[in-house]
Amino acid sequence: MLAQLPEGFTTLVTGAGGGIGRAVVETLLASPRPGRVIAASRRPMPQADPRLEPLEADLTTPEGRERLAAHLDGTPLHLTFNTLGMLHDEALGIHPEKKLDDLDAEAMAHLFHVNATTPAAAPGAAAQPEGRAPGPGGQSLGPGRLHRGQSSGRLVRLSRQQGSP
Repeated sequence: MLAQLPEGFTTLVTGAGGGIGRAVVETLLASPRPGRVIAASRRPMPQADPRLEPLEADLTTPEGRERLAAHLDGTPLHLTFNTLGMLHDEALGIHPEKKLDDLDAEAMAHLFHVNATTPAAAPGAAAQPEGRAPGPGGQSLGPGRLHRGQSSGRLVRLSRQQGSP
């Protein structure tokens, strides 16, 4: 997949501090092709590669999205990986439901905000210039195109294609 992108391409990884996000960042940096890897995370990230641009920002908040927009400052993105997501949160008392009686409207609204609204509203989420629609499965590759890694299976396949475990 990376071979279809221009040499020195710029990519954004949201949720880069989580397990899947870190794996995506590591896989990208294992290749010499990316020129910039912008890694947005709620937690600080170590910076061992000069191509890595860690950005501490909680994208579930307007302030975090503004911080990302300011960091991007109109930068054209060739590839965006959204790895934001939440299944449970002990502090908020959100747990995976085992039966319909366990559904909680406030918890569902919070999960929808984190898992659907935030990725759609994040700067760089609509990297589809020139009016082109995404390809099969919502995936579109090439300069200025968007690839939304929305399942861990898809991200694992990417890692294996790039020679990572």
